[in-house]
Amino acid sequence: MKEFRSRTDKFFLVKVLVERVQEDGLAKKVVERYAINAIDWAEAQHRTTAYMVGVDMEITDIRPATFSEIIFSDETTEKWFIAKLDFVTMSDSGKEKKTPHSILVPADTLDQASKNIETLMQTSMQDYTKIKVEESDILEVIEVTD
Repeated sequence: MKEFRSRTDKFFLVKVLVERVQEDGLAKKVVERYAINAIDWAEAQHRTTAYMVGVDMEITDIRPATFSEIIFSDETTEKWFIAKLDFVTMSDSGKEKKTPHSILVPADTLDQASKNIETLMQTSMQDYTKIKVEESDILEVIEVTD
């Protein structure tokens, strides 16, 4: 059975312009997007630069991520998906209240990402509805532990 762990933190999306050798053997500049935990833009820039030491690259954009949680799996996957959920609670007056929550989840396919979310949420006592799951353009998550 897959093992998952969750990290809730402040995340930034960092776009990096880097030269990569393509399948045809030619070098081409490409934009890669990374997710990184950091307290501010400066720290996100510093951590990305430290992670990519020795690589000729240029950071072209840093912005706060729209997700608030990242799920890590013990299985190696090639893609990251963003799952948008509504957490459902009842107010004191008895009305249903929905709170949006976005999670970055690893998977190789859209179907696998949905199943990973369902597996993860089975361990939660939180009621939820799944709004949508979509593939992200994030190449890698740079997790820094202090």
